[in-house]
Amino acid sequence: MTCRHLNRTEKGLEMTQDKTKNDSRDLLAELAYNVQDMTRPWSYVLSTPRSESEKAAHPIHKVDHGGSMKTVKTRIHDARQSLPCAKLDECGFELSQGWKPSLTHEEYYKLHEPKLVGKLYEEVREYMKTKLGATDVIVFNHQVRNEARADTAGGAVAGYATSQPHTDSTTLSTDQMYLSLLEGNSEYARYKGKGRYMYVHMWKNISDIPIQNNHLAVLDDRTTVKPDDYIEKDLFMDGYHLVLYGLNYRHHKLHKWYYYPAMKNDEMLLFKQVDSDHTKESRTCFHVSVPDNEATDDTPPRESIEIRCIALFPDAELDTVPTKEIACGELMNKNRGMPESIDGVSVLSALGRTISSLFERARYFLTDPSWLPGGLLLFKDYGENDQAISNYVSTLIQGVEAFEKYPANGQAYILGSLYSPDEDTRNENLAKLLVKDDGKTLNLHDKSDEFKQKVAQACCDSMEYRAAVSKHVFTS
Repeated sequence: MTCRHLNRTEKGLEMTQDKTKNDSRDLLAELAYNVQDMTRPWSYVLSTPRSESEKAAHPIHKVDHGGSMKTVKTRIHDARQSLPCAKLDECGFELSQGWKPSLTHEEYYKLHEPKLVGKLYEEVREYMKTKLGATDVIVFNHQVRNEARADTAGGAVAGYATSQPHTDSTTLSTDQMYLSLLEGNSEYARYKGKGRYMYVHMWKNISDIPIQNNHLAVLDDRTTVKPDDYIEKDLFMDGYHLVLYGLNYRHHKLHKWYYYPAMKNDEMLLFKQVDSDHTKESRTCFHVSVPDNEATDDTPPRESIEIRCIALFPDAELDTVPTKEIACGELMNKNRGMPESIDGVSVLSALGRTISSLFERARYFLTDPSWLPGGLLLFKDYGENDQAISNYVSTLIQGVEAFEKYPANGQAYILGSLYSPDEDTRNENLAKLLVKDDGKTLNLHDKSDEFKQKVAQACCDSMEYRAAVSKHVFTS
């Protein structure tokens, strides 16, 4: 059975039409919509907030959150009753049942351990390949959420994304991500430039108790008006600038929102962020956390995880994936969205280096000395000659040995995007990433590509390097 398509008249019915239904599981929630006001919205979510002088120096962003909003009381329909056959390609989301990873409840709170995150990612990878019919799936990031155990500084456990409907990416940002992920892993590189990709989230309960509050609400993308409803928004976090979509107030009466009551830990809500195939009816899914109208102070907090994946379909009938030439990365703004004539470093110093996306941020973690032990802060420039190669290999081994010091999302990126069941391929992928020296701290960033290749090959030939990778990164 497939989801019934809605015609324009059905999309335009007032939300109050469902008040006559005898269904007590619908919710009413206050959603904050974006309003197009001739200003591009922005938001800063930093571990170290901007100082007042930094805010004052910025030509536009005088406050941390900008853009006009309008709050609307919105009906969130019980999808189990109202849309039981929701499908990814039709409405942008669907419920999958009857499977869960083998991790215990408490192990989800220990995903800073490489062995556990590697185990989780491999299990999700295999499940999603089968579920989606994909040739391969890159699992590259995750976020555990529990407001009662949230650690805003470390980010390993976060609170809930409430109030404002949003996506987590755009075609612009995901195209960059796709190219970066496939470039960094020789196992996936053979798929580059072929077929279709789908950036999709797996969202699930990690507790034995069904979810009773702060449900995840998802919008049926067939009820949006395109492109009117998609408002590009800038998100600035530690070390990166991401473009995502906010949801326009203009057509809010047409929107149909859904959630799945009492989700159990063997259920997964799959929803799209971006689908490269422009022929699909739904290519993204706005989402937001909403409170339960019947929740009390005694209601258990929601414990959930979202796992971020890129599904690859190289044999798809249409070739809709980007190439470097099409993506025009060389023309991408590298001044955090501001004109190049403005000194972005002085007015936005809290962001640190200019890094365009989450995926470059993870590379930054590898070579930015602020994340490494004190003994690694001063890396010597050994020059570019054959005698220097062994010295650089020793430097990179030190970086590998400090893997446990990297932030959780940096570790997750490495374990997910560079993983291969073949040990030699894993070692090669990591060496190639390290010699890029995106953080400009290993003194390899200005060396020739030929020399970097020699250093990477020397790492792969080094028993000490291979042992360090096995012990500290891709642990068995």
